[in-house]
Formats: sequence, structure tokens, C-alpha cells
Amino acid sequence: MRIKEVPFNSKEYYKLCKLREEELRIPLGLRLSKEDVFNENEHHHFGSFEEEEALACLILVPIQNNRLKMRQVCTLSSHQGKGIGAKMLEFAENWAKKNNYNFMQCNARENAAPFYLKFGYEIKGDLFEEIGIPHYLMEKKISA
Repeated sequence: MRIKEVPFNSKEYYKLCKLREEELRIPLGLRLSKEDVFNENEHHHFGSFEEEEALACLILVPIQNNRLKMRQVCTLSSHQGKGIGAKMLEFAENWAKKNNYNFMQCNARENAAPFYLKFGYEIKGDLFEEIGIPHYLMEKKISA
């Protein structure tokens, strides 16, 4: 398994889009649309691959004050529970530190919040609804 940053509009980027659609969108009765990927050329895309298969993905979006928003985090259902998500998170945090970001945040689905809590993320505020399901705003300081 290898984890790497993936160029926008590359063959691997489209494999990650397919994974996102299958794991995050279709279970909610949604599809990945042109609006969903609008401006993704300005985002940082990361993927975990085994051979040519996309196993996990994560996107980092620069926002204000040396912060990154993490979004579209998922692991292929058949590979969940194998530590891939933890390795992806570690890779993304190390990338962020090397690129002088101080905080990472995400809107975590309520059922994913325990995963992020294990890695030092804190819940900020109350539960809210996004795409029809409950989420928490979570944040972690990643540099001194």
C-alpha cells in the first residue's frame, strides 16, 4: 500500500472520485456532481493505493489563518478496520506541518467522531446537520 498526493484531473484523481461516490454519496442516495468537484483543482488530494486500486481518500482545502479543512475522507468498505484511515490521517497531518499549516478541521459525521477523537481532534460546538446527516465540527492543532 502506498499513500501519496494525487494531481487534480489525473487518472488516480478519478479513481478517488469513484471511491468517494461509492462510499460517501451513493449510500445517501446522492451522486457526485460537477458542482461537488467545482474548484477541486485548488485542493490537495491524497489517496491510498494497492496496485492500481484506490483504497482510501482525503482532501485538504486551505482556508483562513494557516488552517486546512479536511473533507471527503473515506476508506473502501472492504478495507475498513485495517488502519488505512489512521495512516492517511498521519500522512495528511505531516504534509500539513511541512507546508506550514497550524490547524486541521473537518465536519465529521457523528459516527466518525470517535475515530477523530482517538487522534487528538476536539469537537467544537454542537451537532449540526449536513447532507441530511448529523455532523460535528472537529479541530486539531498540528504544530506548536
